[in-house]
Amino acid sequence: AFLSGNTASISLQYIDPDNCKQFASRSINVYETPTADFATDKGVICQDSFVVIEYNGNITTGGNFDWEFGTDVVAPGNGSGPFDIEWNAPGPKTIELTVTKNGCVSETENFNVTVQPRIEPVEIRCEVEEATLITVAWDNVSNITDYTLIVDGVALNTTDLSHTISGLVPESTHTFELIANSNNACPGTSMAITCLAVSCPATNID
Repeated sequence: AFLSGNTASISLQYIDPDNCKQFASRSINVYETPTADFATDKGVICQDSFVVIEYNGNITTGGNFDWEFGTDVVAPGNGSGPFDIEWNAPGPKTIELTVTKNGCVSETENFNVTVQPRIEPVEIRCEVEEATLITVAWDNVSNITDYTLIVDGVALNTTDLSHTISGLVPESTHTFELIANSNNACPGTSMAITCLAVSCPATNID
């Protein structure tokens, strides 16, 4: 075995039965086996975000970098980086790297990334508008923990899909902001609406 980074010399001397001598030698360059180590800035990202990747193995110049990011990668990077990687769809992803230099091939290194789905827009509506009562409602949004409903500046957390306020003054307006609170790496979404406590129509007797 030879130490990497050195030039080794192999010599051969041959003597035949008539005492004739032959001599030959050859120099062999011994190269260090490259490593495919790389670093990422995070292992869990939102579908709208990206991972920053940078090679940090033992190759300082040259070399060939064979990256694999999966079929739904947006724009595969190349070289030693750093570069950004993002994917079209949520789910588990695997980043793999194999490095080659001077005919020597590294072992394959890999890193798993979880891409979490974006939070869908939340929509709140004035479901019931009466003289002294208003009910707001909304459809369920997936991948969230709960909702924060801000009613006229006062916040409350709920897992319900509707909320009613009563004892209102007819013709008064009330603001509602609904926030879907995320339970993953993607930000929550919100929507605001104003509802009216509708007066009862006038009654006339003829």
